Amino acid sequence: MSTLGRTSVIFDLDGTLVDSEPNYFEAGRQTLAAQGITDFTWAEHERYVGISTRETVALWKDRYALRPPLDALLADMNRRYLELARAATHVYPEMRRFVELLAAEG
Repeated sequence: MSTLGRTSVIFDLDGTLVDSEPNYFEAGRQTLAAQGITDFTWAEHERYVGISTRETVALWKDRYALRPPLDALLADMNRRYLELARAATHVYPEMRRFVELLAAEG
């Protein structure tokens, strides 16, 4: 079967279709709070936007002298993020309409 003439659309999810930053911030805040770091702010969070979660957690481990292994902290952060993402992720309204239009067009 030939796919010539078919159009495909590929999106990067985070920041394109959905606003995931509030969930990443809250997951990070909770992860750090569980380690006794209770003053993590949105302004601090913004310093880590654009790098991987692993890199972020590795930087936190050094900055805050966190004792648990990196992989344990990363697993905690990811678990918290997924719980938050399942409960409430803001989809950009324009992108929802665009994806629905694409779906309707086949």
